[in-house]
Amino acid sequence: MSELITLVQPNAVTNARYEYSQIEKDIMYYIIEALQGYMSKEITLHQDIFGGIGIDLDMRNIAKSKNHAKVIQHIKGLMKKPISYMYNRDKRVYDITTVLVSGVIQEKNRGKITLKVPQEAVPVLVNIATGFTAYNKNVALTLPSVYAKRMYELCCRWKDKGFIRISLDEFRKMFCIEDKHTKISDLRESVLDMAQTMLSEYADLTYRYELRKENNSRAFNWLYIWISGNNQDPKDKASQKAYETVFNFLYELFRNSKAMEIADIIAENKELKRAAERFTRLKKDIRSGRIKVHGREQYIRRVIQDEFNIPIEVLGESPKKRKQKEAAEAAIKKVEKRKIQEARAKVTAVNKAKQKIARAVVSDLFATPETGKKEGAKRLGDVLRQE
Repeated sequence: MSELITLVQPNAVTNARYEYSQIEKDIMYYIIEALQGYMSKEITLHQDIFGGIGIDLDMRNIAKSKNHAKVIQHIKGLMKKPISYMYNRDKRVYDITTVLVSGVIQEKNRGKITLKVPQEAVPVLVNIATGFTAYNKNVALTLPSVYAKRMYELCCRWKDKGFIRISLDEFRKMFCIEDKHTKISDLRESVLDMAQTMLSEYADLTYRYELRKENNSRAFNWLYIWISGNNQDPKDKASQKAYETVFNFLYELFRNSKAMEIADIIAENKELKRAAERFTRLKKDIRSGRIKVHGREQYIRRVIQDEFNIPIEVLGESPKKRKQKEAAEAAIKKVEKRKIQEARAKVTAVNKAKQKIARAVVSDLFATPETGKKEGAKRLGDVLRQE
């Protein structure tokens, strides 16, 4: 197994959307390592007047074959490839798109280069306040596929939970493969199975997965991933199984991201085992009919809140309040719809009246002069007909 050199990568990077080659991904690892060393005051970086960071790299670490021209080519590729991420600050969420590298300085006939990292890219690379992914740098560099590298990061992100549930749409966006591997068989073979094999061979963890059809979908729309580490402690496996049980129960109730948010709070409070046992009993009571359909959701929410100290703001609105709000919104929409229909009816009536008057005027202009009119009088129709 590779020497353990841990990199701490913000979850915003793990979940970010970008499309890099294998070498470009390796360059990212070295940049993160340099910034991590700078934050811990182990190394010194130089900063330009515009706020960009200069990072010195030895190209021999990236190109084992000493093909420096290839490294420069990939760095230039990084300068053209955007990376998008979400950034939270002052209770506001920003959607930021930038590049990882904005420039490169190379001294002729030397294997040393300086990469320019733009100011906009620095926050996402160093901000670990909202969570981080820790992984073995040497393992990440050893993996010979960019898909395997990203799957390794994703599994490291969730290895303490042992379980990931992610929509296929979100997974494709994260890996920038919306228009690639469109057939499920191709996605399995070229991404999921391939990365699984490589992690089993090179990494300190592996995974198994399932593709599922949910919410009456005719196509596969969800990806389930179970993560396990080499020489994993049985206690960790039990904890991961409990997390999966808790998450699945909560997802059936909420059907949104709150399921993972609440499961994480329960895990942080070291209540996974008790929650899994409690939710298993609740599930049996639901199936047996002991817990009736009417008021079921409200009762389960009360159990979650009271027995596991989940804040009400995390749970969100109660079913009763949500239904009242939905009813009020429906009533408002009904009134607005009626007003729109009435306004359209008035406009239609006015237009019909105008059309009727216009037709009468045109008909009168072209009509034959009535008897009793002054002799020689002509209508517009007579003039046009040259009569």
